[in-house]
Amino acid sequence: FAIAGTTGITLLLATWLAVMRLTDNRHRLRLDRLRGQK
Repeated sequence: FAIAGTTGITLLLATWLAVMRLTDNRHRLRLDRLRGQK
């Protein structure tokens, strides 16, 4: 159960961080952020 629980929490955290990184304050998808800074 510990491995499954840790995997689930890690998956949720990774998804949440990706959504926060790729959207702005108005909840618009910002694909330009995928490339990073030049």
